[in-house]
Amino acid sequence: MKATVQNGKRFHFLVAAEITFVVLDEKNQPLGDPTFARVNGRITAKEDRIGVAQLSRANTEVQMVLKSKMGDEAFAQIQIIDVVFQNFMLLGFMTEEEFQKRPLASKKTALELIKSAEATLQ
Repeated sequence: MKATVQNGKRFHFLVAAEITFVVLDEKNQPLGDPTFARVNGRITAKEDRIGVAQLSRANTEVQMVLKSKMGDEAFAQIQIIDVVFQNFMLLGFMTEEEFQKRPLASKKTALELIKSAEATLQ
């Protein structure tokens, strides 16, 4: 399905990938065997399909997610060997605001739910 961007709406994709990397020593030589990390990221597109430009953005996105998990200093000490995409899941056609919208908080607090559950068990 081809669609144009309407009212700021874009197709949102969840990206699942496995990144293979090695840790480098102070001489930039690999220390030990490669390590694997599975990460998720999100990209948006004008169409509901993934082309070369979206693959490139997805590659950058999952590496930035790994960097945020590792921290700048640790990320600077690795060399990425490969990024293998495991899945692209279409989340929907929506605006950024619609994507970020959080469900309304429940009127019952967690404590009230626990008390209610305990009362039913007695």
